[in-house]
Amino acid sequence: MKFKVLLVITFCSLANLSNAEEVFFTDDRCSELKSTIENLILLTDGQWGKLLTNPSDKGAASELSWTMNLAEKYSNIYSVFCAKN
Repeated sequence: MKFKVLLVITFCSLANLSNAEEVFFTDDRCSELKSTIENLILLTDGQWGKLLTNPSDKGAASELSWTMNLAEKYSNIYSVFCAKN
């Protein structure tokens, strides 16, 4: 039984190593991700306007919060996988 488990673990490790050279975040994908982040940031401008005209609008506040959180998460992904030092 231990041999079978060891064999499966070894096989999985070798399978992961064979795919290690594939690059998921190509320059095109990184460019699309950056464009998406920019669009989300531009979208928040209009949402801030809605919230400033009616500060008690919980829907507008929730929408703004969601958009800002999404832009932050995409920015983190971009900085980790796409930003070249």
